[in-house]
Amino acid sequence: KQWYQRRVRVDLRLITCNLVLQYLAVTKCELESVSGIKGLERFTNLRHLNLDHNRLSGFSEVTVAKLSRLEEIRLGNNNLDKFPAILLELPKLRSISLVYNLISSIPEQVVCMRNLEALHLDHNYLTEMPEYVTHQLPSLRALTFSHNHLKWSEESIKECFHLSAVDLSHNGVRQRSAFDNFGVTARATLMRRKKPGSQNSLLRLALSA
Repeated sequence: KQWYQRRVRVDLRLITCNLVLQYLAVTKCELESVSGIKGLERFTNLRHLNLDHNRLSGFSEVTVAKLSRLEEIRLGNNNLDKFPAILLELPKLRSISLVYNLISSIPEQVVCMRNLEALHLDHNYLTEMPEYVTHQLPSLRALTFSHNHLKWSEESIKECFHLSAVDLSHNGVRQRSAFDNFGVTARATLMRRKKPGSQNSLLRLALSA
């Protein structure tokens, strides 16, 4: 793993001997745009890109679309107010982290991300958990939407039974349900019980208002 941290602008064109780089982190650089990372498009073997803790307010650069082998991208602690549509053009993405941003919705086109296994949108402004997120992403295993403004109910939790980890804690409004009779630990234990042939695989669950 190699880390490159500088202020405001990062020039990767100075690196000529390691174009097979697979992990790159450019964090706490006050970047407002990916265009501030000069030469990024040359690293087409990148598998993991970490741009946490910058000032990104948009993320539509075609440069990123050229990184077709990306499996993980981290865009947490930025100023993004929309789910970056450019991510839909990265077919091998397995993990997306957009925590601590200003995102209020998830586009339906996300269903084209057939390899997505983990989606992290904690600390945003989501008001609903679309059914197409929980039912039309065949590889999805982990979903964390804590600290948003979601309304969740017993039925919405049942829609997540096929996932391995779900975190809906610290959301604004919770509809009353049969789960009110249990503590968080008891709920998680209840959902871990499997019957032979059951498709339920939920192992971790966090719920609170």
